[in-house]
Amino acid sequence: MAREITTIEGHDLTVEEVAGKQTVTGAKLNPNSDTLTIPDGEGVESIGDEVFCDCTSLAEITLPEGLQSIGHHIFNGCTNLKEVMMPSYSAVA
Repeated sequence: MAREITTIEGHDLTVEEVAGKQTVTGAKLNPNSDTLTIPDGEGVESIGDEVFCDCTSLAEITLPEGLQSIGHHIFNGCTNLKEVMMPSYSAVA
C-alpha cells in the first residue's frame, strides 16, 4: 500500500503498510482539538514509533479494535494527555 493521508476529526494521519500491517506512521494534529478517535473501520493494526510525540494539545485518544502493536515513545511529550482508551480486548504487544 502506498502512503495515504487520512483525515479524522480534523487530524491528518499518515497510514501505510509496514511489515504487512496497516500502520499509522505520522500525525499532524489539529491544535484546536484535544481529542482523537481512530475509528475501527480504518483498519489500523499498528501505530509506529513516536507518532504522537510532542502533541501537546492532545488530551484524550481512543484506539481502534484490531490494534496489534504500538511503537516506542508514541506519547512522549504529550504533556496534556489524560486518557488513552484501548479496545475492550486488546492484543497489543
